[in-house]
Amino acid sequence: MVEAQEAIIEKNTVVLYKAVLAKEVEELREKLAASEKARVEAERKKAEEITVASTEAVEAYRLSEKLKSYILDTPTQPIPDASLVNTRGEARAENAVDEAQGRDAKA
Repeated sequence: MVEAQEAIIEKNTVVLYKAVLAKEVEELREKLAASEKARVEAERKKAEEITVASTEAVEAYRLSEKLKSYILDTPTQPIPDASLVNTRGEARAENAVDEAQGRDAKA
């Protein structure tokens, strides 16, 4: 009879130990799931920050390239001299072009 009681006590101890372990496993799974969720959210947030920063950098570069292109492509023609404008306000194109190119306007 004592052996039977010892066997029952040992069985109950094992069952109790199994229940405690099962509870610990469940708690660890919940912590792991929460940790994984936090990691994924942090990665998403970091990727979003990088995307925003990259987009801003690309836009800034494009604007600087457009500005540079505009500055370099803008013709730097000299303003025609007032003597090249006839009485009707029309520029004498031939003389203006010749002077801008350094040629003698009278030749």
